[in-house]
Amino acid sequence: MVHNLVLFAHILGAFGLIAAYTIEAIGLRGLRGATRRDEALLWLRISQGIVMRLAPASLGVILI
Repeated sequence: MVHNLVLFAHILGAFGLIAAYTIEAIGLRGLRGATRRDEALLWLRISQGIVMRLAPASLGVILI
C-alpha cells in the first residue's frame, strides 16, 4: 500500500516537472519573439510565475 502511494507521488511529480519544463519553454519562446519591452515582461512574468509554482514537483521527484 505504501509502495503504491510513493509510486503515485513519484509519477505525479514527474508529470509536474515535465509540465514546468514545457511551460518554461513556451515562455522563453514567447520572450524570444517579443519586440517590445511590455511584451517581454508579460512573457517573463507568465513563465516565471508558473514555473515557480511547479518547482516543488522537482523536489517531489528527487525525494520520493
